[in-house]
Amino acid sequence: MRFISHAKSSHLDIILDSEKVDIVSPFLSKNTVSKININRHKAFNLVTRLPSSYNYPSAFIENDPAPLLEAMNRMGSKLKLYALPPVHSKIYINEKSSWTGSANFTNNGFSGKPEILVDFEEVNLEIAKIFKSYVSESTLITKKNLQKLLEWIGDGLTEVASRGGSTTSPDVPEAGGASYSDFVSWLRKYQGCHQSDAKILLDRADGGNQMSGHVAIAFNGVVSFLRKNPNLRSPLLASKSGKPGPNIMTPLSDFIKKHGDSYQGPRGGKWRNYLSTELGGRQTSGGAGNVIVRRTLVLLPAYLESRNL
Repeated sequence: MRFISHAKSSHLDIILDSEKVDIVSPFLSKNTVSKININRHKAFNLVTRLPSSYNYPSAFIENDPAPLLEAMNRMGSKLKLYALPPVHSKIYINEKSSWTGSANFTNNGFSGKPEILVDFEEVNLEIAKIFKSYVSESTLITKKNLQKLLEWIGDGLTEVASRGGSTTSPDVPEAGGASYSDFVSWLRKYQGCHQSDAKILLDRADGGNQMSGHVAIAFNGVVSFLRKNPNLRSPLLASKSGKPGPNIMTPLSDFIKKHGDSYQGPRGGKWRNYLSTELGGRQTSGGAGNVIVRRTLVLLPAYLESRNL
């Protein structure tokens, strides 16, 4: 067993110099993904952080799908890509050895900075078993999934969370962990002027009235709306009213009318189907999701500000 205190590009070259390579890494970079080579690799399995569901665009994603799609196009069936959103482990296995440590499959991870690698100097059976267990927990990603992510990025419905450039460890996304689950955790501690909205929204997120799916879709949709309309965040932050005026609700209605069908529940129900025509939906009366959207809208600017977004 060999301990490496500063992972370098030469160490990555050794890892990749094999016909079969298995990697678990939360984060990737364009340059390292470009090293996946059809002339050298007969089987390449990669577990990383990508969405495991494609019913609707997440507000943020943690890896750029473009270089992964390029790799799938050139590798064909030789590359298997798996999504495991909470993964934090780093594992590297080839035909000769196994490695684990702190280095991501990125330029930054193998740049000579203090990133530890443990080289077992043989194929370690326990590490191989852990890799297989991660694959079994993962979702197999297709080219269609990656194309959908690129489409959503192009429409401004999602974006790759910045990791602060080369000076910041890729393990600390600049987005500060912003996600629907993080938003729900934030709601539990919220002490601002919209506490009644937060309390009811939290109840619905926890399954009240069987509306947890509505809250998840509203979170991701409204984040995208505010990303496209950043000028509306300040008036929402400044307002103590739980009912935004037409200067905000009209553009939100236009956004939902244009993009609402991109957001679907697990059973295929589209976001617009649960919203009133007043909010860009299809319900001529009522609209079960309207109140959820409004409550999410008044709370999200404070959440995003708390996460430096």
